[in-house]
Amino acid sequence: MKKTPWFPKSIKPHHIGWYEVKGCTGFQDCAGMHWWSGTQWMYGWGEGEFYVRIPHKPLPWRGLVK
Repeated sequence: MKKTPWFPKSIKPHHIGWYEVKGCTGFQDCAGMHWWSGTQWMYGWGEGEFYVRIPHKPLPWRGLVK
């Protein structure tokens, strides 16, 4: 899958969904997946009804190219 270039944290995605972020949860050389709700960034863990989403500060992000 082809990915977009990295966007700065000041730019918000146009679509709700999962995005790859750079610098996840305090580690500068880390990339992880965060959820964009349309108004805020979130990350989480767990499964099914036990999945927990936690609000998170903006980070540089990229998505998939259609």
